[in-house]
Amino acid sequence: MEFERRPDFGPVALTFKRVAKILKDAPDAVVEPARFEAEEEHALHEATARIGAEVRARAERRDFAGALVELSGLGTPVDTFFNKVFVMHDDPAIRQNRLALLREVGRLSHGLLDFARLQAD
Repeated sequence: MEFERRPDFGPVALTFKRVAKILKDAPDAVVEPARFEAEEEHALHEATARIGAEVRARAERRDFAGALVELSGLGTPVDTFFNKVFVMHDDPAIRQNRLALLREVGRLSHGLLDFARLQAD
């Protein structure tokens, strides 16, 4: 696959594998932006909406390679989120909201590539 030859493939794959791993047993929930405490939560939510629209548009046109390239644009916002925000917060509502935000990110790759199954380490 063309996407796998990109220099940013390894880091992006690791980022999305991390998202998939943290969501493995997480319940489904709806993101509530009013519960965001950190700027990184807002930034990831905005990036997910913006990039997600382009990912979906490309996937609808069956431009899966282009959709993956667009999806890779979430690598930095997700990494920043993980570096600055403690996902497993003591408050269950905040924790659930952060997991719901990551679920939005993870859903964008559905039908494109199963990052959880990749061997890119």
